[in-house]
Amino acid sequence: MAESSEKTDESSSINLQQLYRLFDKDKLNIISFLQYMKLLSQRYSCPVCNDDMSLVKRAQVSDGYEWQCTKRRRRGPAEEKHRVTRSLRKGTWFSQSKLTLEEITLLMYFWVQELPQKFVMEETKMSCGTVCDWYSFCREVCDVILAQKDIKIGGKRHIVEIDEAPFTKRQYHKGKRSIQKWVFGGIDRETGACFLHPVESRSALTLLSIVQERILPGTTIYSSCWKQYGCLSHEGFKKLTEDQCITFKDKETCSQTSTIEGLWELVKDRMLPKNRRPHFDSYLCEFMYRRSRGENDRFKKFMQDIAAVYPPPTHD
Repeated sequence: MAESSEKTDESSSINLQQLYRLFDKDKLNIISFLQYMKLLSQRYSCPVCNDDMSLVKRAQVSDGYEWQCTKRRRRGPAEEKHRVTRSLRKGTWFSQSKLTLEEITLLMYFWVQELPQKFVMEETKMSCGTVCDWYSFCREVCDVILAQKDIKIGGKRHIVEIDEAPFTKRQYHKGKRSIQKWVFGGIDRETGACFLHPVESRSALTLLSIVQERILPGTTIYSSCWKQYGCLSHEGFKKLTEDQCITFKDKETCSQTSTIEGLWELVKDRMLPKNRRPHFDSYLCEFMYRRSRGENDRFKKFMQDIAAVYPPPTHD
C-alpha cells in the first residue's frame, strides 16, 4: 500500500483533509485505501488459468487500473496465450456507478458526517439527484446491517422504557393535508440503545409482538401503553411475563421516566426536515444505525459495514 494510505489507516479516525490528500496523487492510493478497507478486492482469479491477475495501470479506464492476465496456458502439446481483463468494481459497492472512486468515497464521507445535501452539491458540483441517490444508498446499508444483526435491547437488571409517538408527514400535491405515522420506540436506560418501529396498527397484538422481537428476556419494562391497548388481558402478555421473564410496570407509577421522552425529542429534531419526504422508514433506520455505531471512527465503521453488505468478489 502506498505510504500516504498507510498513514491514513493507522490514524484513529479519517478526516476530510486526509481524503483529499489521497485524491491528489496517483489513483493507486485511493485504490489501495479501498482495498485495505475491503471495499475493493485485493486479488482476483483469472477465469481462464485460475492464477491471480495483476493490477495494471490503464489510462483508458476511469479507475486508472484494472485486473489483467496475459499468461500462457498449455493445451496439449501447444501453449496458448490469453488476455483477460476485469474491472476493479466488478461485483462491488461501486459497480453500478459511473462516478469516480474518489467521488463516491467523498459522498460516503459527507453522509457519515451528516452534511446537508445542499452543501454537498456545492462542494462536489454534483447534481441534486446524484447526491440524493447516494444518500439513499447509504441508508439502505443501515437497513441491511440492522436486519442482519437483529439488535435487541435490555436484558437482566436492565430497564427499558417504551412509548409511542406520532409523526406528521405532509403529502405532496395535496395542499396542507397531512398524515400521521405512529412509531413505537424503546430505550435502555443503562446503555442508551434504542429501537424505533413504525406501525400501521396500534393494537395489543402489534405492541406485544414488537416487545418480543426487540427486547431481551429478563428486562423490566416501563410503559403506559398496556392498559390503553388492553395488553394486560392479551394472551401474548402472559407469554412474555412467564416465558421471557419480562416484568411490566406502568410508567405513570414510576419515577424518572423521562428517558423515552428525551429520545422522542432527539428523533423529531433529527427527523423534522425529513417529515415531508418519502422514505420515512429509512430515516428511522438511519437514526438507529448511527446510534448503535457511536461517535468514534464512524467513517471506518460505515466502510466496514458496506464491505459486509457488498463483499468484493475474488473471481467470476
